Order: sequence, then structure tokens, then C-alpha cells
Amino acid sequence: MHLDLELQFLKKHSDLYDVKQSDREMVYYYLKLQMREYVISEVGRQFKARDRLKINRRINDAEIIKFEGIEIAGCTITGLAKYCGLISALMPTIMLTEEATKTREANVATVMFHSLR
Repeated sequence: MHLDLELQFLKKHSDLYDVKQSDREMVYYYLKLQMREYVISEVGRQFKARDRLKINRRINDAEIIKFEGIEIAGCTITGLAKYCGLISALMPTIMLTEEATKTREANVATVMFHSLR
């Protein structure tokens, strides 16, 4: 059946127990499609909201650090990777790294900022 027909069928049968067993497959298929569309759109909306919150948090963190006049910040290579966006927004001119374990040069090179001298 066409989706419009399935929708009309559901409007006529508000109680799913009244649906004949031979028609249930069509009804469940339609409901599955509707649920899938809803879930996909809702998940996409939630991801966009999460991304906006992350960006705003990084901006707020950078503004607070600048407002407080913090001139020196330290972190490990792991912290540098985790807070790369925040540290980049602060535009540091000097970066000193120290790690208790062996750190490959490639890992450090990936987080080099254009503001470094």
C-alpha cells in the first residue's frame, strides 16, 4: 500500500487491537518508517545542539582566561589534544611540552598552532 493509504487506515483504526492480523504487517511497517524518520531527525538535532554547546563553552572558557589575565597554562600532551580548540583560541606564542612517557614527534606536531613563534 501507499503511505497515504496506510495513514488513512491508521486514522480509521485508532486501536491497534482492532486491526486485522493480515493488515498488521503494513501498519507496523508504516509505524517503523515514521519512528525511523523521527529518530534520525531528532538525533541530528541533538548533535547540532551539542556542537553549539561545545563551541560556546570553548569561547566562554577562552574569554574567562583572557579576562582573568592568565598568562601561563600547563598541560600534558593528552590535555593538549583534548583542549586543542581552547588553546588554539588563546593564540599562545610559546608552548613548552613535557610528558612522563615517550611522546612521538608526530603527536606534538599535529597540535602546533600558527600563533607559536
